[in-house]
Amino acid sequence: TGVQTCALPIYEARYTANLELENLIPRRHDTPLRVPSLTGAATALRVTLNATNNLIVSGSVLEAELRGDLMLTGTTERPGLVGNLTPLWARARYRDNTFEVQRATIDFVEEYSVATHFQVQATTTACGMDVDVQVTGDSDRYTVTATGKDERGIAEQQDVLACLQFGFRLEDFRGQGGANWLSDT
Repeated sequence: TGVQTCALPIYEARYTANLELENLIPRRHDTPLRVPSLTGAATALRVTLNATNNLIVSGSVLEAELRGDLMLTGTTERPGLVGNLTPLWARARYRDNTFEVQRATIDFVEEYSVATHFQVQATTTACGMDVDVQVTGDSDRYTVTATGKDERGIAEQQDVLACLQFGFRLEDFRGQGGANWLSDT
């Protein structure tokens, strides 16, 4: 028999379980989710998931309202996801910083697994700087680029990264007698 396709409009959904940053990005080599079959044989999946708004994520790391155009694909033994999610608005927390997502694209690209390609731009204010962060990558690896600007102009990238990671700028640490420690590393 042929593959049946069904369309499932999603009018509202809410996810409130605690999210951990390191688990937020699905890894390509993780064990695939197994969906039990009533017959014992794998069933082909082709379910269109259309959500024009009100996919709400609310947790300790991320709050967002998303729009989605996805298709659940693959089989019950090896399900996949194809399509994209787009934030209508989003706010992420990392360390003591709250980032406002300015724009993002999250594309699901594997028919027989859940794997992503993504690009996120977010802003925050930290250590006396306006900070812009770009995160790009996929389920295997990603890169983070951060720039900052304060009343003196563009900040050094190492200052921005230290601020986001540790909560202080390198120039502040150097000013407090930390120069010897920095030269030893």
